[in-house]
Amino acid sequence: MIKMKLQKKINIVIILLAIVLVSIISFVGVYKKYQNRMVNVIPKYNIGTNLDGHRKAVIEVDTSNDKNAKTEEGNNSSEVKKTDKTQDEKNKEYEKSLEIIKKRLAYLKVKDYTVSLDKNTGRIEMMLPEEDDTDTILSGLAETGKFEVVDDTNSEVLLSNSDVAKAEIVKENRGTATNLLLNITFNSNGTKKFKDITKNYQNQVVENVNLNGTTNSTTSNTTKANKKVTIKLDGSTLLQTSFNNIVDSGILSLTIGSSESEVASFEDQYTGAKNLAALISGEALPIKYKVKTNYYIMSPLNKYNVIYLVYVGVAIALIISLALIIKYRLNGVIGTILSIGYMACLLIIVRYANVELSIEAMFGFIVAFMIGTIFNIFVCSEFKDKNMTNKEFEIARNKVFKKFILSLVPILIFALIACLFSLSSLFSFGTILFWSIVVAIVYYCSLTVILMDSMRKRN
Repeated sequence: MIKMKLQKKINIVIILLAIVLVSIISFVGVYKKYQNRMVNVIPKYNIGTNLDGHRKAVIEVDTSNDKNAKTEEGNNSSEVKKTDKTQDEKNKEYEKSLEIIKKRLAYLKVKDYTVSLDKNTGRIEMMLPEEDDTDTILSGLAETGKFEVVDDTNSEVLLSNSDVAKAEIVKENRGTATNLLLNITFNSNGTKKFKDITKNYQNQVVENVNLNGTTNSTTSNTTKANKKVTIKLDGSTLLQTSFNNIVDSGILSLTIGSSESEVASFEDQYTGAKNLAALISGEALPIKYKVKTNYYIMSPLNKYNVIYLVYVGVAIALIISLALIIKYRLNGVIGTILSIGYMACLLIIVRYANVELSIEAMFGFIVAFMIGTIFNIFVCSEFKDKNMTNKEFEIARNKVFKKFILSLVPILIFALIACLFSLSSLFSFGTILFWSIVVAIVYYCSLTVILMDSMRKRN
């Protein structure tokens, strides 16, 4: 009997400690040292554009070169006039540019964006979520992205975008420092070309032998014949290099950043490096673009209003919890603790599932809290008697679960219908409801039985 009572107390303590631990992880986070600062290893919330605002950017076809060409043509009548492109040719270039920009956004893993094209002018309008790296991403989208490896002496193009299979950024740990490597992987044709380049553009030592007169004596001079290549992007030189060995792997690896750099933070270097990789990975834009406008559109419900709403929600939750405690006493206290753990688990799942949070999703959390409150009321009303027999306990348990599951059916149907909509806000609301139901069933049905069983006196 004593062992049984002790085991019941241990069960209660373990469950309560687990709830406290999960709540700390969810509401505070888990931090570790990274790059000389503490970072939270729990994923960030995926804030939607209608909750956090968004960036609107417009890029237009850059016609400055055309104007310069016309001016030069007017000054020199002997030049042959350049044939103007037909509207169909322009439309194909506009469509191609739109496709390339979408691929760049996909490479950079930008979500919840919209892109539209004016087929008459080539004007591209973009709506992007507001993030820390939005400015850097936008700065690269309008770039032509023409990648070339050229001979340093005669500017012969040895490799281009068409020879690239992919480009990616890799973090390389070197003791206390972390380097950023740009790994450019060439396709089969590019691999052959790159192997020839590493063979022909090596650091070579050449012996020059000068014969003086008819004597047998010779004088030798050792000189470096360093043939180099220049790696360019949109005509700008990234670096000049030569090779020590023949490379047949088809991978060109370049160090383009370091955590020890004092010029820019490691995060800024990493964002810029990803932009560079996105340009090299895809095709170059067939026409030159320039950024026309770039501005932030505030959400109708700004961050401060969201904070106020959270405070109001917490206050309402406290009032409801206090009412449960007053009416059901110890069961009300246990129910309140269970509600805190339930919301903590739900918030962790939402972050790891990368659910987009919108204004509508906030109502999803309200419904989630109501689900927890309904279950607590069912439990508190059915388990008031601490002297229930095993049979009475089993009947009460089955009754609670039956009432709870039946109450979730209409919410589940509504959640599934909302998830079928392509509209991101409704999808977000439906996803929150879905995870609320899943977490509630697993969480409450597993912990509540153990707690209520441990709190009653067995007969």
